[in-house]
Parts: sequence; structure tokens; C-alpha cells
Amino acid sequence: MGLGSDDYVLSLVVAASVLAIFTVPAWSAVLGPMFGRQSQLAPMEVVLLISKSFLLPLIIGMLIRRFFPDNSESIADKILNIAGLVLSISALILLITHWQLLAQAGWQALLALSGLTLVSLIIGHLMGGEEPGERTALAVSCATRHLGLAILVAAAVPGPKTAVFIAAYIVSSAVVAIPYLRWQKKLM
Repeated sequence: MGLGSDDYVLSLVVAASVLAIFTVPAWSAVLGPMFGRQSQLAPMEVVLLISKSFLLPLIIGMLIRRFFPDNSESIADKILNIAGLVLSISALILLITHWQLLAQAGWQALLALSGLTLVSLIIGHLMGGEEPGERTALAVSCATRHLGLAILVAAAVPGPKTAVFIAAYIVSSAVVAIPYLRWQKKLM
């Protein structure tokens, strides 16, 4: 199942990354006080995070594709599978070891995270145009946003509270997005 053309998917990620330079500091300033922190995250810090988390892997991927064109897809699939597995296991361990933070937030907060993901998925699906792969790519992009950047920002905040909620968001995104992807695969 294709998730749209490589150019389309790359443009979604680039657009989200450029927007993150402005939106992440703004959201950090709004949400910081809710977590007992005054956030001073500057756009330049986000640029550095995006450079390390997006541009560097993109350049490495481009080099792999350039020097190993016949094996680049296989290499990319293996790296993505390993990274996804490590991310999922880390999120589950974080949630298990700090379950009390989720209990404090309550089931309403977790339901809200899943609802946010579902609404984002629907909006992306409806706005994705007529080509099924691009519609699916936009839906998943809307639903998952820039999780890597969120994880990096959370790592900059001392203590597990922010990281636990991001892990909960990752799990809720997966719970909503995986059935959608399976449904789309059946339609293609």
C-alpha cells in the first residue's frame, strides 16, 4: 500500500517542520504553565532540534539512496521497523512505570487524546484529495503530527510528566491510526 508519492509525503513533513519552528515555541509557552514550567523555547532551538531529528536523517537517507540505490528501500524499511519497535517499547515502558501520572490525568484525558487523533485523521482524510495514497498520507500526517519533535521537546523538560503524556499520545495515535491504515489497505 502506497502512502502517496515520495514528493507529496516529503512536502508534508517539510511543511510540518517549518511550521514547527513557530508553533512549538508558541504551544510550549501556552502549555508550559500547565506543567508547572515557564517555557523559554526559542525558534532557534526548534531549528536545531529539527536539524538533528529531521534534516540529518534525511541527508543520511539521501546518501544511502545515492550510494546503495538497489538496497535503499530495504535498508529504509529495516531502519523504520527497528525505530518503530524501539519507540513503541519505550513508550509502553514509560507508561507502565509511570502509570500513576496517567491515572491522575484520568480516562477523560486519554479519551481526549484519542478523540484529537481521530478528528485529525478524519480532517486529513477528507482534505486529502481523490488519490487514495495521498489522502491516506495526509490523514496519517495530520493524526501523528511531528511526534519526533514532541519527544525531543519533552526530553528537554526535566521529569517524566511531559514524556508520559507524549507516550500516551503515541499509543492513542497508534490505536486510532492502525485500524484506519488497515481499512485503507483493504480499499486499495
